[in-house]
Amino acid sequence: MSKTSLKKALCAVMALTMSTSLLAACGNNKTGGVGEVDEEGNVTLTFTHWENEATSKAMRKAFDEVFEVDHSNIQVELQAAPLGDYGTKISQMIASGTAPDVFQLGHDMGVTFFQNKLLYDFTDYANKETDLESKYAENTYSQWRFADGDKEWSGKTFGLPGLLNVYGIFYNKDLLAQAGLAEPTDDWTWDDLENYATTLVESGVSEYGLYGMGNDIFQTGTRSVSEGGTPLTDQILEPTAITMDDTFKATAERIKKMIASKAFTPPTYEAQNIQDIFRQGQIPMLYYGQWQIADFINNPNPDLNWDYVAFPSGSACRAMMYDCTGWGANINIKAPDEVWELMKFCSGDMYSTVLADQPVAASAYTASADAFYNAVTEGGHEKSANAVKAMIDDSTKTVLRFYPNWKDNANKVVSEKWNNILTGDLDISEIDNIVSGVNEVIANAQ
Repeated sequence: MSKTSLKKALCAVMALTMSTSLLAACGNNKTGGVGEVDEEGNVTLTFTHWENEATSKAMRKAFDEVFEVDHSNIQVELQAAPLGDYGTKISQMIASGTAPDVFQLGHDMGVTFFQNKLLYDFTDYANKETDLESKYAENTYSQWRFADGDKEWSGKTFGLPGLLNVYGIFYNKDLLAQAGLAEPTDDWTWDDLENYATTLVESGVSEYGLYGMGNDIFQTGTRSVSEGGTPLTDQILEPTAITMDDTFKATAERIKKMIASKAFTPPTYEAQNIQDIFRQGQIPMLYYGQWQIADFINNPNPDLNWDYVAFPSGSACRAMMYDCTGWGANINIKAPDEVWELMKFCSGDMYSTVLADQPVAASAYTASADAFYNAVTEGGHEKSANAVKAMIDDSTKTVLRFYPNWKDNANKVVSEKWNNILTGDLDISEIDNIVSGVNEVIANAQ
């Protein structure tokens, strides 16, 4: 599940609070020091995630039937996700000495936590396993390790990847047919998507053609890269500058025209639970993350005839924002050997069990990825499974958001102008002022 869907996940926390204590008790009867290896070599490791109750049960099953069988000295105790803001609560728990040993985190959270000395450094462990990177999807594992340089965290491994989130288009087959449109295919282009969205509006099928795509600078930058443009940032983890070149500006102009014609929803468009509005059959096309596939399959509307198609390709390639949840460990852990084994399991083999039951995303660990694709296919949506695979396998990765400590000031510079550019209230040339403003923020921070 994407960190961007964290609010939805945390709505289930009250139920999870009750269920996880019961689930923890359902493990085997081994005993060991909590967080620290006892004299007999046993240890109980605590573990927290933000997933829903059904996924928690699947995790418990994986621990009971696989991990604790293979690691007879380790017992895993699931703890409820903290209420409120997940990242803030985890950081407070680390500071107070009450944090779990291992916990789920978003990529940006992992970067920030490690730089703030909240995560354990697993560099030595990772360096000993020279084949580790090859076990993950391309350009996935490498993003959980800082590049070599002169900073104190340079070259450090701060966590392991877990699930890969992608962003494609859910579509209502019946509404598309009403507009005379065939089902889109994974090789479609931005020209195709714009034609579909325009046709849906002009035919009177819906008020807007494509819903849910906010068209922020990161989405715009991703589309620009697919047309051969320079990436928005020079690197994902620690960008030193941003660029909005002529291709980026041309992309923004195209999006601006789509918004003006109502082919795309405007950046100010808000709709609570938009995925449920789609489920009710009221939206023809919805830009959304793949995690919604599991919900549509497990909680279906029998009257909704839907599927999922990949994010369009441009003239140069298909580009996709890098959004990977993962696993990190409390900096204060006392059993790093055992925690490393648990981290590798959570990042890898655990998903073979979990995703077969709850196909929320494809695993970055390639040996477990088929569990997601097979479950979605068995749920009657092989095309959706293929769309996710296409986006993971065939895309150039771009930045999803600003990560470093200057992000708030940079986002403020952007927010003062960006939406007004897309709505036509400001000229497209104001993009240059955004670039200079953000790069000034970066320079001052450095």
